[in-house]
Amino acid sequence: MKQTLDIRRIGIFLFFAFGIAWAFGLWVYLTGGLLNSPELVPGTGITLALALIALGYMWAPALAHILTRVLTREGWKESGLGLRLERWGTWAMAWFLPVVLTFLGILVYFLVFPQHFDAELGALSRMLTALETRTGEAIPFSPWTFVLIQVGLGTFISPFINSFFTFGEEFGWRAYLQPKLLALGFRRAMLLVGIIWGVWHWPVIAMGHNFGFGYWGAPWSGFLMMTWFTVTAGIIFGWLTLRGRSVWPAVIAHAATNGIAGAGILFLHQDAAVNPLLGPPSVGLVANIPWAILAAFLLWRGAPEHVSHETYRAKNGLDSVGTGFFANAAGSPGLPPSKDMAIVARGLGKVFGKVSAVEALDLEIPAGEVFGLLGPNGAGKTTTVRMLGALIAPTAGEAWVAGFRVGEEDTKLRKAVGILTETPGLYEQLSAERNLAFFAHMYEVENVDKQVERYLTMLGLWQRRRDAVGTFSKGMRQKLAIARALLHEPQVLFLDEPTSGLDPEAARLVRDFISELGKEGRTIVMCTHNLDEADRLCDRVAVFKTRLLALDSPVNLRRKLFGRAVVFHLAEIRPAFSEVLRQKPFVQGVETLEGKLVVKLDNPELRNPELVQTLVGLGAAVQFVGEKRQSLEDVYLQLIGDEVQS
Repeated sequence: MKQTLDIRRIGIFLFFAFGIAWAFGLWVYLTGGLLNSPELVPGTGITLALALIALGYMWAPALAHILTRVLTREGWKESGLGLRLERWGTWAMAWFLPVVLTFLGILVYFLVFPQHFDAELGALSRMLTALETRTGEAIPFSPWTFVLIQVGLGTFISPFINSFFTFGEEFGWRAYLQPKLLALGFRRAMLLVGIIWGVWHWPVIAMGHNFGFGYWGAPWSGFLMMTWFTVTAGIIFGWLTLRGRSVWPAVIAHAATNGIAGAGILFLHQDAAVNPLLGPPSVGLVANIPWAILAAFLLWRGAPEHVSHETYRAKNGLDSVGTGFFANAAGSPGLPPSKDMAIVARGLGKVFGKVSAVEALDLEIPAGEVFGLLGPNGAGKTTTVRMLGALIAPTAGEAWVAGFRVGEEDTKLRKAVGILTETPGLYEQLSAERNLAFFAHMYEVENVDKQVERYLTMLGLWQRRRDAVGTFSKGMRQKLAIARALLHEPQVLFLDEPTSGLDPEAARLVRDFISELGKEGRTIVMCTHNLDEADRLCDRVAVFKTRLLALDSPVNLRRKLFGRAVVFHLAEIRPAFSEVLRQKPFVQGVETLEGKLVVKLDNPELRNPELVQTLVGLGAAVQFVGEKRQSLEDVYLQLIGDEVQS
């Protein structure tokens, strides 16, 4: 089984991301660092260091992304560049969430250090006065107006302008490294990307970026503080990427963060002894508290629900697992299932546009089991079969069928499964024999003639083998489609409404045939509306409506929902019978139903003799005793009804 963590491509990406960035960092250091770098255009403040950092260092992850895909011939599928504007809520969060978190951080900082706050904005006033003196022109607004202008620019304009630069980082970290590391699970991936992103910053931190010089423990404390910030911000940016199914929300959020990050400095008192490791910019430990709280919440909550459905899984006490970019994003690494499991699905989901067809499906089906998928039309049964048969790709989660992983070993998987679709899709102008021979050759079946004869005979079609399929009844076509699904002797057989359109005799033949196939050790998954058929054939059934509602044997489902009850047929029912039986500690309830006495209890095999003896002692004439048996239809309607009400 292939490993989900692509070590080779991750290594190549990190080599280029760090190598290119740190090479530019060395160039900056050798040409005067951040403070003494020569100006490219005198009088503008645009230095060589600024150009090298903005256009070289910060774009290194994007270049690493491109180089890795090109050198490894990975292609550009799921590059994260799709805009996905229909997910406007994520875009709005990306735009405004950093502003909210930054100002909450400023509030926390000045609550912790109130002596640093200057409501009169004295330092800013002196700066504006100095600017008036230097330019000889009066500034036509107050310091507070200047603050509002800066905040407005940082909120509404900076995300546009800064996106050019933040794209260089996000296209590398969030669009490439993050999906590669999601094989480790959502939480581990978020933490690891944040740590790597922080370490990547270390050379510019050593040259005074964000924290300057002379602070306690420099530069190592600056390294650690920057890494703490990249972990918290990286979790938020990564979550936005997954929620928006695109890298652009992370680009916008990063750009908004850079545009508003220094707002707290505007409120500092001129005499404040500021420790840059604490704030007021968001990279400081105290000012970062709101970011850290949100990041911790997102880690606890898990990946966005449409990605991994971890919210649903957590509520149901399920372990979350997954791999992939915008799909398998929760929990622990996907480990191959044991060999005795024919089908394993973990967090499997499928979204069509805005419609969630299947949510967080967890299944383990042992080899040789006949398994039923029950649910109303549109519940996702056929979608589940198509995912497990490698006919469509899941949006979330992972699955193995016959030992092969969906999405990685699809060719082998398809050879190991047989599928009866709801519409047979046979060639009507060809005979039954030629239809099966054609598909047998497609499956590379040995002894084609022998296999064709075998299954046509088994299903009662041998006498019509040379007739055109277009002349067959619906039931005959269904039987031929079943034969086609079995030609290559699959380990796993998916049957979508296998007895649909069959007359009672043919339906019974198919049911007996399915039962025999199960005894041969094949795994059979049936989607059916025929609840009586599922009750008789299936070892276990799953009641399904987009998500899994219940899974167990029909007998156990009945007992879980309705308990057990014994029906006493008596010649005459007297009120005293019910009153005496209710006093017994093991009796859960007594009622009279259609002239019979119904007693609810556990373990009737043990308690029935005592109940019969009691009734006889009371003068009852016991004619017949039996267990009340709820139908699978009762179970199904109860579960579906509860789901509709919820």
